[in-house]
Amino acid sequence: MKLPALHDGHSPITLQQAFHEALEAIETCPDAIHRHRVSVEGRSFPVTEVVAAMLDCTDLVPMRTSYVLADLARRFDAPAPTGRTHTYGDWVGLVQRYCQNIVPPVEWQEGLA
Repeated sequence: MKLPALHDGHSPITLQQAFHEALEAIETCPDAIHRHRVSVEGRSFPVTEVVAAMLDCTDLVPMRTSYVLADLARRFDAPAPTGRTHTYGDWVGLVQRYCQNIVPPVEWQEGLA
């Protein structure tokens, strides 16, 4: 079972929604990242897999998601991407680093498999 694929850098809306849900799960209970799962088209995926799927996404991040991402950057004391508009791909590295600092490395690697 795989997540929906990007098409020329664009993600299906279901994947964008799953990314937002993954962020909310991370924000709500960061110590349980390795247990969080997000449902996409009736299938369940680890939040780390959903985040990784957006690495090459060139779609602009909507405001509601950018607020969650900016809050995550502040918590992690990490620089947010610069400029007025950001793509999902701009933020993925920050979210992955945040997850790696919270989740033991073995569990992180399993989430990406």
